Amino acid sequence: MKTIDWGGLVTLRDWADALDFLLASARDAATKQETPARLAAQAALLEFAKRSPAMCNALDDIATAATHDLYEAQADACLRAITKRQNDLAKAVALIDAATDHAQKDVRDIQLANVVDLLDKTSAALGTLKRLEKAFDTPDENMLRKIAALEQAIAELRKLPPRG
Repeated sequence: MKTIDWGGLVTLRDWADALDFLLASARDAATKQETPARLAAQAALLEFAKRSPAMCNALDDIATAATHDLYEAQADACLRAITKRQNDLAKAVALIDAATDHAQKDVRDIQLANVVDLLDKTSAALGTLKRLEKAFDTPDENMLRKIAALEQAIAELRKLPPRG
C-alpha cells in the first residue's frame, strides 16, 4: 500500500481522495482475506481519523465504520474457521468413541474366552479326579494305572491359573 503524504492534504476534497484510496485498499485487503493486509488497512483508516482536521468529521465516521467493517469481516472469517474446527473435533470424537466401543467389546470377548478356557480346564481336571476316585474304589485295578491317573490329575490342576 502506498503511503499518504498527510501534510499534503489541505482541502476537504484532498482528504476525501485519501479516504477513497484507503477504502479501496481496505476492499482489496478484505477480498484477499489476508490478516496482515486487513490489519494494515485498519491501521491506515484509524490513522486517517486521527490526523484529519475537524472539518472531516463525516469522513472520520466513514473511516471508523470501515475499520469496524474490516474487524467484523475478520471476526466472521474467524468464527467460520472455529466452527469448522469444532466440526472437525466432533468428527474426531465420534471416531474415538467408535474405536473405544470396539476396544471395549474386544476386551469383553477376550475376558469371556479366558473364562471359557478356565472352565474347560477345570472340567478336564474334575473328570480326571473322578476317574482317579473310581480307580481307587476298584480294588482290582493295576497300581500303575492309579499312579498314572493321579499324575494326570496333578498335571490338569497345574494348568489352572494361580489364584490371586
